[in-house]
Amino acid sequence: GVPVVEWEIDPALDGMAPAMGPTGGASLFTWRAANVASWRDRGFESTHYLPLAANTQRRRPLPEAALDRGKYGAPVAFVGNSQAEHTPRLRASLQGLIEVWARGRGHTDPGAEGRRLIQVLLTEASAALPMNVAPALIEAHCPALEAQRVASGVRSDPAMLLAEIVGALWRLQAVGCLAPQGVHVWGDPGWAPLTRNGVRVRGFAGHSTELTAIYNTVDVNVDIGRIYQPDIVTMRVFDVLACGGFLLAAWSEELGELFELGRELETWRTLPELKDKVGFYLARPALRRT
Repeated sequence: GVPVVEWEIDPALDGMAPAMGPTGGASLFTWRAANVASWRDRGFESTHYLPLAANTQRRRPLPEAALDRGKYGAPVAFVGNSQAEHTPRLRASLQGLIEVWARGRGHTDPGAEGRRLIQVLLTEASAALPMNVAPALIEAHCPALEAQRVASGVRSDPAMLLAEIVGALWRLQAVGCLAPQGVHVWGDPGWAPLTRNGVRVRGFAGHSTELTAIYNTVDVNVDIGRIYQPDIVTMRVFDVLACGGFLLAAWSEELGELFELGRELETWRTLPELKDKVGFYLARPALRRT
């Protein structure tokens, strides 16, 4: 009988479990409109869509005198998780699910079959980037794997695992393609391989004050979403705009519902377009300030 309000702000790699009892005292808010119907189907009746937002007490424009351009200045930058650091663990989890599936279908060497299918899935999913074809690929190469997962009570979603793995490749590709334009990246150690391409990897950024300093100081801030949620507006978008920073955001329909595209922020869809627009706006500082 205790009222509960929950605001979902991050993706989960586990399948959503059904409600275990009445949910009349619970109100759930999700940052992704597509989640509303599936949550209600699982018994959470009071589920609503609520976009993310920025804390404007923390994310705010800073006066020029407060900017540390020597420490935070960069022509173009991305701040965020590479997703690559967890790839080995996620790959092992996905292979384990496939091996159980292969054993149930009578394969004499489930381990070998699991390794083979993992390679096939990664190759085909990577070739389709940035489209997320993981659910279709899982069903095509491992039919009924999802149904088996649900029936056995396993929470890890194979399609989400695959999408997260190849999503890391997409983020590395997107940041890596901006190396000639002097891109800096703040985040986890998974970005380290890009230093070979000339990307400047700056390490973790403190969420309290450093993010605000970066978004205020960088010339062109870039947003790169996860491939399995192309319909959302990330927290990064709200934070950069709250700081008065210039933003190139990964395009989504929802962006156009919340912002005036081309005036409040710019968007990109493909890597060539990202590179072209970064170059265009780096050469036109007056446009970045309008």
